[in-house]
Amino acid sequence: MKRAWLVSLFSIFALSACSGTTEENASNADETVVLENTSEEIETVEEVETPEEVETTEEAPAYEDESSEGETASRDLQRGDIEADRSAYDSDLRKAELLEEAEETTLGFEDVMRPVSEVTSYEHNTAIILELTENGNVMEQQFQGIVAEVRESDEIELASDFFDENYQIVGPYAYGNTDTEEVLVHENGEWVDYSSQFEVEDLINGLYSKIDSMLQEMSDLMQVLETDEYYILNYAGTDIEVFELYQEHFEVTFENANLTQLELGMLGFINKETEDLESVNLISTAPSREDSNQFVTIEIILNYSDYGAFDDRDILQPAN
Repeated sequence: MKRAWLVSLFSIFALSACSGTTEENASNADETVVLENTSEEIETVEEVETPEEVETTEEAPAYEDESSEGETASRDLQRGDIEADRSAYDSDLRKAELLEEAEETTLGFEDVMRPVSEVTSYEHNTAIILELTENGNVMEQQFQGIVAEVRESDEIELASDFFDENYQIVGPYAYGNTDTEEVLVHENGEWVDYSSQFEVEDLINGLYSKIDSMLQEMSDLMQVLETDEYYILNYAGTDIEVFELYQEHFEVTFENANLTQLELGMLGFINKETEDLESVNLISTAPSREDSNQFVTIEIILNYSDYGAFDDRDILQPAN
């Protein structure tokens, strides 16, 4: 077999990506995916794993809900307007199609983006999709995702789970609270204390404050478009400093890729009526150095909903 493609995919989960010395969870933080090509098929030699191996079950993870005196509760994944039969691979196609009707504005990023100081709590999910194509045909797809309840004001509190490409919760991921200095990660069926090694902010790269900071850094390169319903933050280009931002915030990179042909894109959707940032899509595509017909695309999909939901409602805490 001929090695056609080597991709090094750093986990979107910052804690596991930083950790390289503890437990099985840490050993999976920097996974290398080798896709070898024959004339008939693409074979995955080593697959990307989540920071811990999680088996899919029908039951959602249990958390304590302080408002119900310690009774356990299950948290459903908020799906917004995603239809039941759609997977994560095509969930944002409708919004992408809005670009065709979008018009230019004279507005800037700060004119349409809600300041961090006005964002107190929300539900958030991050999905990362790794896709290999050859001659325009999808040969391989891999997926990771987390969903989180987040309170982000004077203090930060969050609880998060893994979900799969069908938007089904498959297991708990982490809990953090800056007030109590808790940084807990679910490993091998129990919650492990990482507070001596990491901060709460390290648990999720998609925090609103972090994305706001990243978008501000690239604001001079983006357009602000609009439709009847949305302001759209739009960037398409090959600026290496943008890819460096992607790497800095989400720790993704290519190996054995022709970065002189790297293409980048970003779409952010802000609801004009509510002024809510609903989603941000980041995309990086590059061809193989060895086979110009093969491309790998890394797409990061960030969704935000239910702003203010946890201002007066407790975030679900680990049950054990």
